Amino acid sequence: MVIQKPRHLLSRFCFLLSCGIFLLLWLRFIHACPIRAVTGIPCPGCGISRAWFAALQLDLRQALRFHPMFWSLIPGCILFLWDGMLFSDRRINLALGICLILGLLICYAFRLQAFFAGTLIL
Repeated sequence: MVIQKPRHLLSRFCFLLSCGIFLLLWLRFIHACPIRAVTGIPCPGCGISRAWFAALQLDLRQALRFHPMFWSLIPGCILFLWDGMLFSDRRINLALGICLILGLLICYAFRLQAFFAGTLIL
């Protein structure tokens, strides 16, 4: 059985919304990142929820301390909703996706270094 990616905008939005609700419920009742709970090492997304809560309270300095790439969720979700075709030129969409992924990976490498040095806020 192959799980197919939803094709319609509404079904993709519902998929993202249900994933977000599941993650918020997980964080509310479990209070931990599942990856960090199992491995002891923070995942690339650790701190994004707290960063968004801080950003919604207009505390951008604290949001950037929790996770510097928290803002990347917005363009990532938009690319997902529109089949990766945010712009008419496919190369621009590909470059945007690659930049987002590289930014998250570079940020994760620096955060892992800070985690093992004992200076990462989590």
